[in-house]
Amino acid sequence: MNAIYKVIWNDALRIYQVVNEMCRSRRKACSVKCVHGSPAPTLRRTAYIAGSALAFFAASMHPAWAADYTFKGSVDLAGGSYGVESVADTSELPSGDEAYRFTYDQFSFSNASGIASFDDSLNSSKVGDLVHFEQFTTFPNGRIEVTGLPDGSSYDSSVAGSRFLYRSENVADFYFKLGTSANLPGTGAGSILLNRQLTRVNLLGNLSVEAGAQSPNASVDNWTDLSAALTGGGNINFVFNGTEADVGMGYLYLNNFGENEVPDLLEDEKASIYTGQTQVGGDGAKAVTVVFGKDNAFGYTSNLNVRADSEVWFADWQKNVHHEQTVGGLQGEGLLDFGVGEAVDQAAEVTLAQQSDDVGNVYVDGAGESFIGIDNV
Repeated sequence: MNAIYKVIWNDALRIYQVVNEMCRSRRKACSVKCVHGSPAPTLRRTAYIAGSALAFFAASMHPAWAADYTFKGSVDLAGGSYGVESVADTSELPSGDEAYRFTYDQFSFSNASGIASFDDSLNSSKVGDLVHFEQFTTFPNGRIEVTGLPDGSSYDSSVAGSRFLYRSENVADFYFKLGTSANLPGTGAGSILLNRQLTRVNLLGNLSVEAGAQSPNASVDNWTDLSAALTGGGNINFVFNGTEADVGMGYLYLNNFGENEVPDLLEDEKASIYTGQTQVGGDGAKAVTVVFGKDNAFGYTSNLNVRADSEVWFADWQKNVHHEQTVGGLQGEGLLDFGVGEAVDQAAEVTLAQQSDDVGNVYVDGAGESFIGIDNV
């Protein structure tokens, strides 16, 4: 007869063992012998049988875990991804503590002026495809890891308060949260998407922000809004470059994040505190209206310049909310709307903190001093 072996569970040692076919688990130990007529197995053969059997049992008892996924393409934070690869099944993709891995140099930002569309909820603000799959079994909810950020840090989406920093030299530092979602067309095949949510803009130079084309009579929920905090010492210009089909002016609503919209909101993301200049409207651009949805939406701006035909509504979209704002100076020929509320607490309160009594345009920037005169004519 041939020597026959099987694998049983040794309850005392808490392991699987290769034994003679006559042995059973949970009984007295029995010796492992060969059956008459066959030579005893060598140590190497026994070890091979045991290793193969244990490997089979381990594979049958535990599902295969996917490894980290290294993204090899490129991502445009303004929208779009390139060099996207495919896998057969979502079970091959990262889950739990496994990561989708990127390096900072794989990211670009072709249109920073569109940031008003980038601070919506993380689940709805999509950048582009991260990886394609042929079959969806489970959602691969792995974390996102980006190394080599401009400040020397790394981003880890599983760490509360971690932010992905994208630096546009001499323009601004943009701080994002990154996440994933799934696109399921209904055929089994689809893609895992990369999502982003802008939480703060630290102004370094001059940044233009595009308003949206919508009727002022539309629900405020449908307005183009910017909730990300504005910080730093740079300047910001709110513009509207609508197409010929767009009627009237552009509108932009400056408000706060909704409750739980950013669960790990940081202290420097709770308010706009930038100190640079603010311009509403621009050369060659259409008229734009900026509407306050919070106090000090213009931070601690050193000068507010509202260009002709453009407007600022300080008292919210209903024009009856007591928002506050301090500006270092006023300039331009546009309209400042302080509200139509009958009571004092229904009108906006705007403080002009000007450092000069001269009239006209007396802006001086040098020797550590800057002040701006009023030249509304």
